[in-house]
Amino acid sequence: MMINYFSFNYAPMELRARWSNDITEVIEDGVLIGGKTVQQFEIAWAEFTDSSFAVGVSNGMDGLILALRALDIGPGDFVAVPAHTFIATWTAVISVGATPIGVDVDDDGLMDLEQFHLIAPKVQAVIPVHMHGSTVDMYLLHQICMDANLVAPIRIVEDASQAHGALNRDGSKLGKYSDLVVYSLYPTKNLGALGDAGVITTNNKELHEKLRVLSNYGSSRENKYIHEVLGYNNRLDPIQAAVLKTNLEMLPSWNMTRLQLSNHYMTELSGTIEILQKTRTDSVRHHFCVLTSEREDLKKYLLSKEIGTEIHYPRVAGIEALNFRNEKSNFPKSEDIARRTLSLPLSQWHTFEQISYVTSEIKKWAER
Repeated sequence: MMINYFSFNYAPMELRARWSNDITEVIEDGVLIGGKTVQQFEIAWAEFTDSSFAVGVSNGMDGLILALRALDIGPGDFVAVPAHTFIATWTAVISVGATPIGVDVDDDGLMDLEQFHLIAPKVQAVIPVHMHGSTVDMYLLHQICMDANLVAPIRIVEDASQAHGALNRDGSKLGKYSDLVVYSLYPTKNLGALGDAGVITTNNKELHEKLRVLSNYGSSRENKYIHEVLGYNNRLDPIQAAVLKTNLEMLPSWNMTRLQLSNHYMTELSGTIEILQKTRTDSVRHHFCVLTSEREDLKKYLLSKEIGTEIHYPRVAGIEALNFRNEKSNFPKSEDIARRTLSLPLSQWHTFEQISYVTSEIKKWAER
């Protein structure tokens, strides 16, 4: 049995037909930049996340840059970033001229809040990253920021690119304890487009208005030919918005399928191999990661059985990004995860039969 790590070929034909119809409708409507389709998706996403505002953008990294710009974070500012994340979290900070301060992660691969507490008085902003589908304790992080006794508050930008539909540990929606939440809508995400896309949410009207201006060349909302600030071209296009609007209808059921398949993984693999975020039953399971010091051997074995895997991520983003600045650092827990993590096939379109085949082969590998 051949099992891809992820494949659009697994998507149901009726869904692909809907995507085709969505794209055709946008073309026939004739509005290929902005327009009602983008607005409809933004309204739907704001409602889904219990947010006051949502702004569609070109991709997740652009979303992070826009969020930092909207908060006036730039040269002279320090931003706390977890070492274990996709590198875009770090490069966004560097791109606005701010200085990233690395924070190692805990056993779940999430920002270690005890370590963040030690450096909180030194930073102007923090980007907690909800890795693999599990969320940072945002209430605690918010309390740390509030208790830092600074003249200006520490601004909080959540990177929720791997946590579509996830909740805080108190059951509230993301954004309750932060200024802005940024989501990548890359095709393989829980909520994905058919190309690059992203969205930012906020409950702050002023930040919403700044994001609108910054993402559209810095143009005035009243006259697009008047430019108030240095802006960017970071807009979400209507074709992607149309597909996203359709996919959003199915996101709750897709997340449930991911959870059920992950539970099947855990039931079958517990006692066989170490599982990252095993106790995080609240995760929306963007990735299902196992940890082994024999990763390359397991990866090679599974490939021989026509099972695709991925590594999220083989190198520590914090170390890579600091190399760009000719700086050195070490993050022991993040480095351990980078050495040992392996992501197994998981999507809303995989089947229990496929996951059972993967677990049976891992058990055979472990018994050798």
